[in-house]
Amino acid sequence: MTERTLDRIGSATGAVAVLVAFVALGLAGLAGRGSPAVRPGWDASTQQIVAFTSHPVSGLIFVADGMESTAFLLLTVFFVKLLLGLKRSEGGTGWLSVAAMAGAVVYIVFDQTRFVLSAARTLAPGHHFSSSEAATFFDLGNALTSFTWGAIAMLMIPMGLAALRTNAFPLWLSWAALLIGLANLVWAFLPVGGTATPAELAFLAWILVASLSLVWRPRKTAKPARD
Repeated sequence: MTERTLDRIGSATGAVAVLVAFVALGLAGLAGRGSPAVRPGWDASTQQIVAFTSHPVSGLIFVADGMESTAFLLLTVFFVKLLLGLKRSEGGTGWLSVAAMAGAVVYIVFDQTRFVLSAARTLAPGHHFSSSEAATFFDLGNALTSFTWGAIAMLMIPMGLAALRTNAFPLWLSWAALLIGLANLVWAFLPVGGTATPAELAFLAWILVASLSLVWRPRKTAKPARD
């Protein structure tokens, strides 16, 4: 396998991760069919939370959980490949790229923990489900959602700045990363209203587009940025 082919495979993992994640979310929705469609707000009563979470799910949920784990594995590979290349382009200490790497780690940990809590909440009904468990899982998931948006900002803002400084990405992709990071940071200050926001969806869209762009863009060696 040539280096160019391996490079393209690494770049493609981001797009595959996003597609696998959306398929997994669709399967999770099918597994929980029959549950209330409207998610309670952050200030919902215990009765509303229990009503939302007390419907047993089908065995499809295990397939969905496995696909989500696969998506996070692919995302990890994509971020490592992307940010190591950015660090080489930045030169010197590459502290912006390192800051983005730290943000990627925090994002993966927070978002995967959010999915773990959701899985724990959906597996309990029909077995050992209680109202206190429902409220606890629901509140922890809501709390992690805001911190996950902040983690996206931790990743995208320094990455966008490093890319603008080094011209490692196309200009429009670098600006998009910076703006999406700022949007997620703003959303982190707002009340949690659901499982996703336009800013979070834009983040996933950026990964998809950036991945495809890096697959098809002719590879070039970026010169380290000057101090």
